[in-house]
Amino acid sequence: MARRSVVVSLAALLVAVPLPAFAARTVINELQAGQIIDGQLDETDASSLLGVPYDVYHLVGTPPDMVLTVAADSADVDLSVSVKFVNAGWTAGDLLSLGEIGGGNGASGGIELVGPADLLIEVRSANGKKFGAYSLRVEAVDRTDFYRVRAARQALSGDAGDIATIKRPKNMPEPAVVVDAPAAVAYPPFPALAPVPGFPQFEQARALYNELTAPDWKPAIQTVGLGTVIDATGIPVSRINGLAFCEGRKGPVEVRYLPVAGTQRQLTSFRAREADCGGGASGSVDGLYTFSDGSTLIGKVWLRRNDLRVRAIGPVVVWTRDGLIAGTAAADMTVTPLAVWNPASGIVLAALDGGTTASKTAIPGRLIYPGLGAIDGQVQAGRFLPPSEAHFVAEDGTYQTSGLIVESKGAPQDAVRRNPIDGVAADAITWLLTGLTRIETTTTTVLGPAGAYLYHGTLEAGALPAEARPEPATLARHALSAADCTIRPNLPIGWLPWGPNCATTPDRLDAWSIDGRYRLRYVADLPVRLQEIAADRPGHVTSEWRAAEFSADRIPTVVGSGELWRNDQLVYRGVFEGLLPNGEGECSGEMPDTTEPCTFLSGERIDAIHLARMEQKKLDDGRSAATAARIKAEADEKARLQRIAQQEAQRQAEAKAAAQRAAAQRAAELEAQRRAQQQAEAENGFQWGKLAAIATGAVLGGAGSLDSGTQAQLLMGAVQDSMGGVDGMSSTSAAIGSAGGGSGIGSALSPSAAGGGGGGFATRSNTLIGSTACAGYSNDNYKEFFASNSDGPDVQLHTMCAAAFNYYAMYLNAIKQGYSEAQCNQTYGAFQQAASVATNFYESTRTR
Repeated sequence: MARRSVVVSLAALLVAVPLPAFAARTVINELQAGQIIDGQLDETDASSLLGVPYDVYHLVGTPPDMVLTVAADSADVDLSVSVKFVNAGWTAGDLLSLGEIGGGNGASGGIELVGPADLLIEVRSANGKKFGAYSLRVEAVDRTDFYRVRAARQALSGDAGDIATIKRPKNMPEPAVVVDAPAAVAYPPFPALAPVPGFPQFEQARALYNELTAPDWKPAIQTVGLGTVIDATGIPVSRINGLAFCEGRKGPVEVRYLPVAGTQRQLTSFRAREADCGGGASGSVDGLYTFSDGSTLIGKVWLRRNDLRVRAIGPVVVWTRDGLIAGTAAADMTVTPLAVWNPASGIVLAALDGGTTASKTAIPGRLIYPGLGAIDGQVQAGRFLPPSEAHFVAEDGTYQTSGLIVESKGAPQDAVRRNPIDGVAADAITWLLTGLTRIETTTTTVLGPAGAYLYHGTLEAGALPAEARPEPATLARHALSAADCTIRPNLPIGWLPWGPNCATTPDRLDAWSIDGRYRLRYVADLPVRLQEIAADRPGHVTSEWRAAEFSADRIPTVVGSGELWRNDQLVYRGVFEGLLPNGEGECSGEMPDTTEPCTFLSGERIDAIHLARMEQKKLDDGRSAATAARIKAEADEKARLQRIAQQEAQRQAEAKAAAQRAAAQRAAELEAQRRAQQQAEAENGFQWGKLAAIATGAVLGGAGSLDSGTQAQLLMGAVQDSMGGVDGMSSTSAAIGSAGGGSGIGSALSPSAAGGGGGGFATRSNTLIGSTACAGYSNDNYKEFFASNSDGPDVQLHTMCAAAFNYYAMYLNAIKQGYSEAQCNQTYGAFQQAASVATNFYESTRTR
């Protein structure tokens, strides 16, 4: 009975083939290349006339080469296997027997097939052992590689080891293959890495690696395999018969692998602590694999009775050129990283709470400095994301440093360095605490006793700056211990002695001002030193005075002669006024380790040598400044000219574009006006364009100088001549004749008489808007309003109002087209006259 079928790789090409008849109970199981079958012979199987149970398999395919192997997994069953070639280029009915295979002793048998094959495989019990488990495997392998492995195993151990006894059809030659046994793999020392808190896998991997690569390590079982592996790219698997390790042959095991052409990543060796399946059909073993890319996998490896597969499971450590990865492995050899050690920086990047450093989202993470401490933050896509304020916590809990943390390539020269980590380069990528940092200690350190300290600067994580300033509470807590000091100076008022010095350096005592701005340092047989600490940079001395004696004032002063030092250089040696140099003395010379006479007055140097140098420096600086200014001025002028040229070119381009846009817009507006006027005239029959032309001529001809009655006649005539269907100017001409033909009006009745130019003046208002005489009229609706009232009883008044509004529209159009103010005012005057005519007419008709 075939219990399970798992397709691994290289599926064979299946075709329909007629099969011989079997007993009714017989079940024929179809096979594919690359399949592993866990079979079982029991009472449910078909049986022969003699009661022998059997299973039947059918395999059709065209693999280049194929090895069919069968093994009895249980001691309860012996096997007899036969293969019948239905049609494979051999005589039909050929039967090839693998012989008897003893159960449970690791024996196996197989048959090699070349070319297209159609065969039936019968697996039956033998020797009276009826029931038990067996395995059947159909592997598509390179024929030459198969014999390379066998030859290598024979060269390594004198026999073929667990290679199955292979039978071939008649006239099928065995290839001539001569292969030396693979050379032993060289195992380099495991990387030096201190224990990593929370990740014991690193130490466990080190112990296992050292055990399996020790010079005196000897394998109990040694064999050879092909170096192909299953990984995420789908490269085939390397299998070695696991029966060699699972049945009565316990002890360390080693597999050396032969290279396989065309694969990107291969196995080179495998070593395991114990070749044992735990008494079952499968189990795990502690071991290590090495690969052709130089990487090593250390941890649990899965064993099956039927094959030693490259299948790491559970916790593993992967050692690559880039460091160590602690993670969990899947069957395809992919590893989910939990913690990654970078040997270049000596830092471990770890995910917390069971997460992975490869997480696509930010999750809790930690930077671990093995043997030193750690910084908590977040991790995402293999990078550490620091918090706004980081806390470096010592691994032993003795101190914590808090401040801003930044990533840096190496540390700056003025950084406080920790003790170097073995193998870590000085310019490696690291993390630095920078700015104002606060250090809290729980025990005595290089800073002093337990307490809180401040320091401003750059610190490597794990470094303690010896010059950190104790906070006032820490100073006060340990001041009384100064009573045990052998040095007992007369301290300034309000100052606190730093007693802890006495335990480690009994010949030295420090005292601090309560605000931490000044420190007095007393050392036996040496001048007293008064140091000024930068208010915003705790731990940094800005000035230092050295004298035999200082006053006991709140801010001490030099008594007698003394010295002033800055940046480890002598500034002045002589008498002081308070803390200011004042008088004749010595100063540092221009050459190293030399002095020269100098004079100070209230902290300012006034001697001739110094003043001459200052004057010379001014001259030199002036010349340098003048040269720099000239070069800068030339560069600025060049840049200015370039900007002007660019701006002018841009201005011309913009002006050209604006003119083109304005012209296009003006043409579009005129065209729109023309079309709108034509449409309106077509709708109401009134020729507004003709009225505008007549009105323009009347204005230029002097119609504004006529009396209102004559102007009304002219307006009425112009309106009558502009009615729909009326050609010519008969009504207007008659009105002109009545007014006196020599007035020059008629000769001016043409728009061509108007001139152009002007603009830039205020627009005058339409005085008829809101008037009683022309109620309902506006600048926007006068044409439509006139059209709707042109047949009513007040047609004359409507005619005068519409004409006046038309004059005002002509006035606005003249402004828009750029006529001069004087020319536009002529049109506006005509509007005023027309408005007056309409108003007078309205009033005269309403009073009758």
